[in-house]
Amino acid sequence: MASKQELEEENFHRYGIRKCPICGSTHLVKEHGELYCKDCGYVIEEGYQ
Repeated sequence: MASKQELEEENFHRYGIRKCPICGSTHLVKEHGELYCKDCGYVIEEGYQ
């Protein structure tokens, strides 16, 4: 299992953001053209490529 710091670095490499700006979670998901936080549901970016 990856550490929180490793997840933040992976997120930054993939999405250009380390964690959710609302809840601080590192569980980010890209799905259906949106980048969102899997924990709180906040949509970080719509139309994400």
